[in-house]
Amino acid sequence: MLKAVFVTSGARVYSVAVSMIALVLTARWLGPEGRGAAVVLVTWANLFASVGYLSLGQACLHRASVDRDLTWLGEAVGALLVMTLAATGLGWIVVALLWLLDGETIFGTADFTLALLAFAGLPFLIWEQYNSALLTMVGRLKVYNINQLVGRSVTLILLAATILAFGWGIHGFLVATLVGQAIVAMAGMGILLRRAGNVRTSLPAIGRLVSNGAKLHLNAIGVLLFSSADILMIQYFRGAAEAGIFQFASQIFMALLIVPQAALLVLNGRLTVLEPPAFWREHRRMIGIIMGLMGLVAIVVALLANWIVPLVATPAFSQSGPILQIFCLGSIAATLNTMMGLQWIVQGRFLASSFLTLATGVGNCLLNLFLIPRFGAIGAAWATVIGIYMIPFTTNLILMHRTNRRWSEAQ
Repeated sequence: MLKAVFVTSGARVYSVAVSMIALVLTARWLGPEGRGAAVVLVTWANLFASVGYLSLGQACLHRASVDRDLTWLGEAVGALLVMTLAATGLGWIVVALLWLLDGETIFGTADFTLALLAFAGLPFLIWEQYNSALLTMVGRLKVYNINQLVGRSVTLILLAATILAFGWGIHGFLVATLVGQAIVAMAGMGILLRRAGNVRTSLPAIGRLVSNGAKLHLNAIGVLLFSSADILMIQYFRGAAEAGIFQFASQIFMALLIVPQAALLVLNGRLTVLEPPAFWREHRRMIGIIMGLMGLVAIVVALLANWIVPLVATPAFSQSGPILQIFCLGSIAATLNTMMGLQWIVQGRFLASSFLTLATGVGNCLLNLFLIPRFGAIGAAWATVIGIYMIPFTTNLILMHRTNRRWSEAQ
């Protein structure tokens, strides 16, 4: 199982590395204003996708942990395809209305073609969320990993071609991002369609899926508040350049979380083959291993942060070093929070999980509103770390204790 974790981590490491290279190239080729415009548009597109996917992938994972024969897969695939189209259409309508209201202020650009390119990727961003869940359910996570490698590689090649060779600037960056996202999102479609057999759907089937996903949807809102609001707030209060400096440090921190995220994906694939007590023992063992590993990695990165950042990027990003050191303080809590997220789904604690994440997101936003105008990106970093420990870390420790006691007593 550890081998699967590191294989999955390798794919994600490469994906994040390519994203960071794209960030650096954007800074060097487009300048502060161009980079700021790209960051805002990408953040907005991801925000719409996170709202639109309605946590339906997690709802399917929960059903797979109970109904393991997967005879319902064809119905689920059909429902998810319909919901992808519906969420995309609704999202595009909202974007159009916002653009008519005050697009330049809201999206940070007066060029409507940039908004078109950014939001053209909305269906692929949504479907990727569903696709990764479906592929883990059928035991074909490797296919998703391979497409990640291919998609990110194509993105990097297209960045060089569209920005350097064709001189398309921000348009080139968004075109490259769109093509790469489409490749990742379409991973294993043929496999899924063959495995699903008769792809079908009905209003009752969609209703059941949305009903279960809605219980987790507050969770998605909380994630949005926690992961996207800070970038938009920094841009609003301190400008695009400082938002980019913060995002650079944030991406390095997210790279540290690749291993627990990969472990979580691998554990998802074990849901259908292990009984709950055996699954928890494996889950608990993996949590201990990954937390120990992440603690060591965080110490090394924090010690080298002020040297790594200018080396990887340019001296213009030197202010990202102290921000990264602050982020490293939250690595242990972030690891536990990431890996325990699966237990909230397996145990059917949808509403509790949603309210927990929503409370974390709201708390983070309030901290950002207080700290960013006074301390800028440094304040946003402290808000992130405080938010990680303030509610979810403590709550996950309690859930871990209760789950351990529950399955110990069941033996």
